[in-house]
Amino acid sequence: MAAHELYLLPNGVLSLPRSRVIYGEASDERLLTPVYSVLVRTDDGDVLYDTGIDPDVAWNPQALEGITRSLHSFTEEDDVRSRLRDAGTTEEAVGTVIMSHFHYDHVGGLRYFRNSKVYVQNNEYRAGMHPDMGMDRVLRKQYFDHPLDFETVMGDTEIVPGVWALSTFGHTPGHQSLLVELPSGPMIFSGDAIHVWENAEKERPFNGFYNLQDAYESIRRLKMLAAVTKGTLVPSHDPALWETFQPAPHRYT
Repeated sequence: MAAHELYLLPNGVLSLPRSRVIYGEASDERLLTPVYSVLVRTDDGDVLYDTGIDPDVAWNPQALEGITRSLHSFTEEDDVRSRLRDAGTTEEAVGTVIMSHFHYDHVGGLRYFRNSKVYVQNNEYRAGMHPDMGMDRVLRKQYFDHPLDFETVMGDTEIVPGVWALSTFGHTPGHQSLLVELPSGPMIFSGDAIHVWENAEKERPFNGFYNLQDAYESIRRLKMLAAVTKGTLVPSHDPALWETFQPAPHRYT
């Protein structure tokens, strides 16, 4: 099996109203929602899923105001480059990056990976480079329009043996989740197709979707895949995440 170990890399914490996180909820209770990246060690080299929040924005209140008021905390250790060192590697050594989507809290460190091949769904790349009306407010080119080695894919794609990008459209035009076949069993990282466990339990997506029907179907698809493969399904921003899982240097095998 080509994927042999996996690390979770914390990238800061957001504060979001419950009404934003779960479609159909009226409460404005604030939820502290963690941000993280995933590093997979494979026989074909290191693979990174998502790159977290841009440190330059996190430490610049003026820039932050133009992007989001939702950042709760971000330390120097939360920089994806620092977290990669916790896992025993560097941004220069990462040969493959898989982007879930182009929102700021997932793509903020992408510019550091100029030695990597960057896999993104064709629909997401098109939406980012040539956005629909209004989409440029959430798909900001400052994060991803860099001289990078992009490779666009269409639909479910095995990026390297044992590591799959899964098409889970709806949150954005070309959102993709991650399935990793570890020796102990599959782990499925939903990306923002499932923000918190309640999205999956109630089958209500994040209240900030590109296409509501696709968002519903992506939740159901991920739940089905987890059931069929007996895989561990991991949401992208669940407040209890670090009570259940452990960050690097802990490794999953």
